[in-house]
Amino acid sequence: MKRGAFFLAFIIFFSAAINSQSHSTTSGMFKVNGYVRDRSTNAPLAFANILIRDTQQGTATDDQGRFSLILNKGNYLLQFSYVGYKQEIIPLTVSGDTLIYITLNSIDMLLQNVTVYSNKQNDENEQKEVSALSLQSENIEKSTSLMSDVLRSVQFLPGVTADNELSAKFNVHGGNADENLVLINGTEVYEPYHVKEANDASIGIFNTAMIQKMDLITGGFTARYGDRMSSVVDIQYREGNTDHITGQASLSLTDFDALIEGPMGDKGSFIIGARESYTQYVLDLLNSSPGLNISFDDVQGVFAYKPVPQDKLSFKFIYAGDYFNHDPRENYYGPDFSSYIPQSGPRGSITQSWQDSSESHANYYTSMASLQNVNTISSKAILKSELSYYDQFDAEHAWSINQYWNTVSTPDIKAFGQDKDIYLLN
Repeated sequence: MKRGAFFLAFIIFFSAAINSQSHSTTSGMFKVNGYVRDRSTNAPLAFANILIRDTQQGTATDDQGRFSLILNKGNYLLQFSYVGYKQEIIPLTVSGDTLIYITLNSIDMLLQNVTVYSNKQNDENEQKEVSALSLQSENIEKSTSLMSDVLRSVQFLPGVTADNELSAKFNVHGGNADENLVLINGTEVYEPYHVKEANDASIGIFNTAMIQKMDLITGGFTARYGDRMSSVVDIQYREGNTDHITGQASLSLTDFDALIEGPMGDKGSFIIGARESYTQYVLDLLNSSPGLNISFDDVQGVFAYKPVPQDKLSFKFIYAGDYFNHDPRENYYGPDFSSYIPQSGPRGSITQSWQDSSESHANYYTSMASLQNVNTISSKAILKSELSYYDQFDAEHAWSINQYWNTVSTPDIKAFGQDKDIYLLN
């Protein structure tokens, strides 16, 4: 009986020792969770690389920019890298479960004169030359700090010229401005400019705070871009912040803009931006063109929703309006005096006066909406479906009135005549 009790006590003691040793081993392992995001837009960076320096360990973020590592207690150097972003090396001390947030800075990628060769089955070689330039949102805002405009930032790229500094229109390799194709998330924008009534001035309708990147292709673009001869400007809008609601506001030389973004539940996000110009107040202050009122506004946004990890649904819209008013102008001329000698009778005089009045109004509206669904079938196949709508509405009205007064007088006769001409320009 004593021998059995001693044996049972030995088994219990041995099991406790093993459990204690096992607990001490696992207690030395800690979980490190984290997020990798874009520093300027706070957008998650999917499939970013994380490497533990001086080891063979590493991992990658998921489609929401999250990652997880299991590490022993100690000091480590974590290396974070992503295509198009500056590499970051972060020191980390692990003494327990840790949550970290990493942000990466985007960098410009200038790709020019890249020659692509493909071999056909008949052993004939087809040569294509592609010239492309890319700008991230941070660099777009820096290049146009006084007047934030993505189309003006294009003017600073190689091979691009502008007719004057007041216009956002640009020419590529000597071509005309209407030979450039402008796309927003793959949808063509036929009139991408504000201030349409002015011949020598214009502003792009795109909100730079919503732009993720802009690609300019100046040669060798494929047939899917249509018959444009000069260039293709492909602007990509970003999705909203998926963590919390945030916003911003700013002033430029021409307008005031505000932006708000945030999550929609656990699977969606939104971002909405609006702009309102105050050019009419600047013109009134300068008193450069009395009666002239020019203004514009726009509202644009992106709604994104992921019902499942392999499927993403997004809705994008742009509404832009331009308003031009030239209030009634009245110009008076005269009176002009002249004398005449009639065939008979005393000398007489003629008094002439005239007045010009005119007024013009013009409103221009641009509306665009796009519903897009991207389904990841496999690692090598993606199905993309898109339904888009675009509308351009112009309304112009102008009139002009010219009036003339002629007064003929002599000592015996006084005559008065009036002529009026009315011109409806449209």
